Amino acid sequence: MSDNVNNYTAAGLPLDGVWLSKSYMDDSYEFSLNTKAYPSIKAFKDTLKSQGKHLLLSVNEGLASNNTRKYYNNAVDQNALIKSTAYPDVEGGKLTQKRKNIGKTVFLDWFAPASKDIFADGLNDLHKLVPYDGICLDLNEVAGECNGECPVQQTSGFLDDPALVNYTWYFSYKDQENLSTYNLPFVPGPQFNLDNQTLSLNATHNNSLT
Repeated sequence: MSDNVNNYTAAGLPLDGVWLSKSYMDDSYEFSLNTKAYPSIKAFKDTLKSQGKHLLLSVNEGLASNNTRKYYNNAVDQNALIKSTAYPDVEGGKLTQKRKNIGKTVFLDWFAPASKDIFADGLNDLHKLVPYDGICLDLNEVAGECNGECPVQQTSGFLDDPALVNYTWYFSYKDQENLSTYNLPFVPGPQFNLDNQTLSLNATHNNSLT
C-alpha cells in the first residue's frame, strides 16, 4: 500500500486519497480491522496526513448474522433489524440474506430508532482502529445472493445450494402467503423480479411498515 502511494509520488501523479475495500476487514466482518494484513495502519494514516492525503474506507451496510458480534446482538436486543414477512417465527423473524465472504447477513431497519446509534457506534469503533477521513457505504441497496430473502427455515448449508439462490427457490410457490416476495406483472426485463438479489418487497419494518 505504501509502495503504491510512493509510486504515484515518484511518477508525479496527483493523489488526493487512498481507498481501502474489504481487505482491511477482519474476516470481512463489519467495523473490524485485519491487524495481520495492516499492522501499521495508523502510521500509514499519519504519513498520508503529512502529505495532505486522505484515507477512506469501504463499509458494509449489512451485519453478519453472528451472535458473537456486538452490533448484531445490539440490533437484535433493540429490535432494529428488518423482519421477514415470510418467516416471522424463524430465527427471531429477522430477514436473512447471503453475501460472499460474510455468509448469513441481516440489515438494520432505518425506521427503527436504535439503528442510527448502532451504526454510529460501529463507525466510532472503526475510527479507533483506523483513523479514517471518510467512508463509502458499500452495497447500501441491501444486495445479497438470494432473491428477497434466503429460506432461513432450512438446515445448515442451504446457503450454498445453487437451487436456493438466483431467482429459483421460491418459484415453486404460488400462494402469496408462502412467498418472500411479490411476483409483480410489470417487472423490467424478461426474467428478473424487482427483488432480484436484493430486499424482499414485503419485508417488514418498524411499526409493521412493509
